[in-house]
Amino acid sequence: MTAAGAKTGGTGPLGRLARAYGVQTAYYDITHKRVTASPRTILAVLRALGAPLEKAEDARDALRDHEQARWRRPCDPVVVVWDGGTGELPVRLPHTVSDARIDFRLRLEDGSVRELPCDLSRLPAAQEKDVEGERYVMKKIELPGGLPWGYHRLTVEIRGKTAETLVIAAPRKAFIPPEDAENRTWGVFLPLYALTSQRSLGSGDLTDLASLMEWVSGLGGKVAGTLPLLAAFLSEPFNPSPYAPASRLFWNEFYLDVARVPEFSACPPARELFSSPAFLEEVDVLRASHLVDYRRGMALKRGVIEELARFFFAGNDPGRQGAYRDFLAANPDAEGYAVFRATGEKQQSPWPAWPKPFKERVITPEAYDEEVKRYHLYAQFVFDEQFSAISRRFRERGEALYLDLPLGVSYDSYDVWRQRDLFVLDVAAGAPPDDFFTRGQDWGFPPMHPARNREDGYQYYRACLRHQLRHAGILRIDHVMGLHRFFFVPRGMTAQEGTYVRYPAEELYAVLSLE
Repeated sequence: MTAAGAKTGGTGPLGRLARAYGVQTAYYDITHKRVTASPRTILAVLRALGAPLEKAEDARDALRDHEQARWRRPCDPVVVVWDGGTGELPVRLPHTVSDARIDFRLRLEDGSVRELPCDLSRLPAAQEKDVEGERYVMKKIELPGGLPWGYHRLTVEIRGKTAETLVIAAPRKAFIPPEDAENRTWGVFLPLYALTSQRSLGSGDLTDLASLMEWVSGLGGKVAGTLPLLAAFLSEPFNPSPYAPASRLFWNEFYLDVARVPEFSACPPARELFSSPAFLEEVDVLRASHLVDYRRGMALKRGVIEELARFFFAGNDPGRQGAYRDFLAANPDAEGYAVFRATGEKQQSPWPAWPKPFKERVITPEAYDEEVKRYHLYAQFVFDEQFSAISRRFRERGEALYLDLPLGVSYDSYDVWRQRDLFVLDVAAGAPPDDFFTRGQDWGFPPMHPARNREDGYQYYRACLRHQLRHAGILRIDHVMGLHRFFFVPRGMTAQEGTYVRYPAEELYAVLSLE
């Protein structure tokens, strides 16, 4: 292969390997002009996705390894069944057992089990392949109809090895909007930080959001919406962007109304701080500013939350301790998140700069301050309480909070640190050049790894959706195109040198619809 077209085109090994990994060797820009990705770009993206190659000449061996691994795996990791209908599961088997009788076991989400015996001899071969001298046959198994909506596990044992597939049974339509004008509604959308009031501390909070909803409701509307309310880095490291959150699994305590936290009325130190001259003077400065000062505003509010946390962890109220235990049971990642944030604050740096053990998720107690860890646990606990009370009240009245799920998460985030195998770390998500961004866009965050999230049954994606949908009656999915493909910008290259990588859209839509 000498010409770039031969290396990246559909007929060469590199082009075929790219297709196998979902990497587009060419795409159409905003003017419908065809843009061909360079061999350098394709190699970088393939390596970032885990393909075992260093140069274009390695593509033939890497493609052979990829194909052999695919054929030796009996079942794909995920299959979708829509609307209670039947589904089709491709099964790849050695030729010697391709006509055997095999028992499949389907464990439904509710724990019940269905045995699905299958006589393979009655099924035609859909495809055949020689893998290192052994013949493999692919047959298509029909899954039963009428499955309840949910995530089910299908297992099969072949030659003493067990293979498993996640069966997603989902509705094609998650919501049908009313056609008649009488049932249509309206609402208001605005950034919560800009919704200031005479009682808030220089920026909007959850009580202001509730007041907005009451105002909208009084005028006949039923929706109040805002930008993402997810966790953010508001000390060190500092990144207030709602679209580069510190986690898509936790909330931003910047928006907590500290005066409405249950402990506030019973905690003298918090009340004294809240009414002190220095505190009130700082509030006046924040309220007078034309811009939101996240760093100063969070520092002010944090002092109160810290006093409340100390009071709470003294254990004066058994009922509140029980509510906290319920919160931890419902949020098993909360402890790890709090440790992560406390470690970052003690190290005064993002996790890629931490000492190796901490970076590799081996964190010992001396890595962080216990009181800081407790602060983050308590902040998430009371935010969840306050937000749940607000969203529940509106839901019961037939009104909806409109929330926003960012397309990605900061590279420095808890999510990437904790589950980095689920992200493509050597690229950044972005967009190709267009008429407005003539050099393209590099958004700086790592995209989710399409194959590894699929192997993991989309558990992270499901958790992100559930975190929002516990409160949201309407959820904006930032860049729905991200369910189909992401524009990958390899590290060290510009956005003009990136290319698209395809995602299993049907499966992502099934998860979204089901959730």
